Amino acid sequence: HFGELRGSYGMTKTMVASRKLVADNNFEEAAKLLDDTLGRIQSDFHYLFVLVRATMALRLGDTDGAIQRIQRRLDADGPNVQAFDLLGQAYALQNRPEEAAAAWESAVTLQPTSVRHLRLSQLYEGLKLTELSQRQRRRARYRSGLEAFRTGVNFERAIQDLEAAASMGENSATLWFYIG
Repeated sequence: HFGELRGSYGMTKTMVASRKLVADNNFEEAAKLLDDTLGRIQSDFHYLFVLVRATMALRLGDTDGAIQRIQRRLDADGPNVQAFDLLGQAYALQNRPEEAAAAWESAVTLQPTSVRHLRLSQLYEGLKLTELSQRQRRRARYRSGLEAFRTGVNFERAIQDLEAAASMGENSATLWFYIG
């Protein structure tokens, strides 16, 4: 286990160093550091490093590189919500809305959140897909209400969001459980 701990410590140092470079707007050096490290690791950290490196590629304007890295990881390791989020972002930056929608639909299927539903709603609205946009907006309000209830942050807001979702046609047992 000592070797694993030492490896984990090295990964942590690399992540800290790359974050400092990013904070200093030195994206190219951060990307180089991550590329060097990616060539040496084969562990659970690998997926994280690939996603961080893909994020660097996006910041450097290399959307093709980001898409290739993410797609290779998805092909090798299977579905990952963060990878699908990032892949959708890369496709959106390339003005490829259908591919962005497919990636974000995969993310929302794996882990539905109000933010992911709202992002899809806005994308579909831009594509003039009104029915899909409204469905995602309704799901966003529903998820927002559930998230507010589950975190206990603002119960009044939770009720408002859930009632709005119901008025928009959302219909689920969980919704009716919360609003009665």
